[in-house]
Amino acid sequence: MVTLHTKLTEVNHAEIEAKLRALHAKAASWLEVHGIPIGMRRIAASIDLAYQGQNYELPLPLSGGGDGALPHLPSVEIIRRDFINLHERTYGYSSADDPIVVVNCRLKATGARIENRAVPIHKTAQRNAIGLERRSVWFSDDKPLAAQILRRENLAAGTVVEGPAVIEQFDSTLLLFPGDRASVLEDLTLSIMVAL
Repeated sequence: MVTLHTKLTEVNHAEIEAKLRALHAKAASWLEVHGIPIGMRRIAASIDLAYQGQNYELPLPLSGGGDGALPHLPSVEIIRRDFINLHERTYGYSSADDPIVVVNCRLKATGARIENRAVPIHKTAQRNAIGLERRSVWFSDDKPLAAQILRRENLAAGTVVEGPAVIEQFDSTLLLFPGDRASVLEDLTLSIMVAL
């Protein structure tokens, strides 16, 4: 996501498109690094719009994005028309004359799961992973608990991690509450059972 907060005009259309292209370049790089074939890539993009002076915006999805392509940014006239219609449907009123502001550009990249794909495992991956580090983590208002801290790339297929635990990786953190269980599948995805 990139925040713009700029008026929807012909002049600013190129800036909006440039921001979407920059987000797409980052997403394409991420998909490439993770080995997602082009035919299995999906890109979803939207722009958040509001009437100038409003403090709430509506997301307007952009069409396209199959095979990892950048969704098409329509002309200013089409964006304006679609936003006015969306605002009318959502709030029951609209204005054809009020200025429109582009608040954010959003882009989401996904790849279809590839069955039986060989996934590289870190050289130090362990099937019976033990958190070498422990930290105090708050799971409730009562008191913090000692939780094992694990690196995602160090978990081999077949590993089972019991909560309380924290699994860290470069782009996310997974918190396992007491009683939760994460199992590393053969393709290195995590299957999580949440304690009730």
